[in-house]
Amino acid sequence: MDKKLVKKHMQRYKLYSDWIEIYNDQLTSGMGMSYEGVGGKSEGFNSDVENKVIKRDEKYKEYKDKKQYIELIDKVLDKLTDHERIIIEMKYNIDDIDYLKQYQHVPDWEIYNSERFHYERRNYYNIKQKAYNKLNTLLRSIDYED
Repeated sequence: MDKKLVKKHMQRYKLYSDWIEIYNDQLTSGMGMSYEGVGGKSEGFNSDVENKVIKRDEKYKEYKDKKQYIELIDKVLDKLTDHERIIIEMKYNIDDIDYLKQYQHVPDWEIYNSERFHYERRNYYNIKQKAYNKLNTLLRSIDYED
């Protein structure tokens, strides 16, 4: 079992989710904007307007790529049982319950002593192990690299 693989993907998943949320806010706030009134001199083939359109298109491509990654990881997480998913979401703070530990993993004792998880310590570790094994198998099978 490779915990580093799971950690890498869960942290990336969290970061991309936050990035997409911010991008969506920017996208909706800029709706209806026009590039007609943007001033600037033309530098050869590219004007300021063209450069801004190109940059916006590049950002949108990045958005689509990150959104695709998130959808893929969501499908992987859906393969976990409810308790396995709770453990993974709490471990990597995917559900944003603790903003102070936003991109850090949560210690095990905090999870099995929490109100969301209702099993004793031993059962917690068994369920966590199963969750990691499933995630490892699924993440290796999709072999997602960007």
